Amino acid sequence: MNDIKSEQRNRLKNVFDYLRLSGTTQADISKKLDIDESTLSHYISDSSPHKISSDFLTRLHEVYNINPDYVYGNSTMMLDIYGKQLSNLISFTNEKWDTVSRTSIDQDGNETTNHYLHFTMDKNFYDFLMDVDVAKLACENGVSSLSDEISRLKELYEAEPNMQEFVVIPRNKFTEIVQEHTRSREQLEEVINILQFSDYPDED
Repeated sequence: MNDIKSEQRNRLKNVFDYLRLSGTTQADISKKLDIDESTLSHYISDSSPHKISSDFLTRLHEVYNINPDYVYGNSTMMLDIYGKQLSNLISFTNEKWDTVSRTSIDQDGNETTNHYLHFTMDKNFYDFLMDVDVAKLACENGVSSLSDEISRLKELYEAEPNMQEFVVIPRNKFTEIVQEHTRSREQLEEVINILQFSDYPDED
């Protein structure tokens, strides 16, 4: 048990070291998490009987995105990357997202079902993401200035919301879908062409 507590204290020290490198002091942590600095010191002191509070780790996660499972020794990831990604997804899709599936049959007759992310978001945000890359290239090539591009992109934020549905398809899967569609179309056209130029015996 003492070994587990010692490991948890060492991991919390690593967290404090990481935050310190980003310019966050122990006093900052104390103020933002509303906890005494002396308590923080006890948490990382090997001689202290204080147990690391689960409420403290919850607040540490909420404010600094620190993964509680890292401190507990159940994960090697200090930052809750997946939780951050999920919160970002929810923020720009207004929580309106799910998955859609597509079933296809390959040339060997094997059936495969793929799932794709489906969500509703403001098309202005999509246009903004597309335009950011264009703005970046324009600035790099001296065609425009950063201030001009920021002013232009700002118009997308001020535009009326234009909610639309989107489906995210990985590039390799999109290529397969297009190729499959093209093959099916060609096969249909071949059948139609055959029918146009075939002679059929008269019905009795």
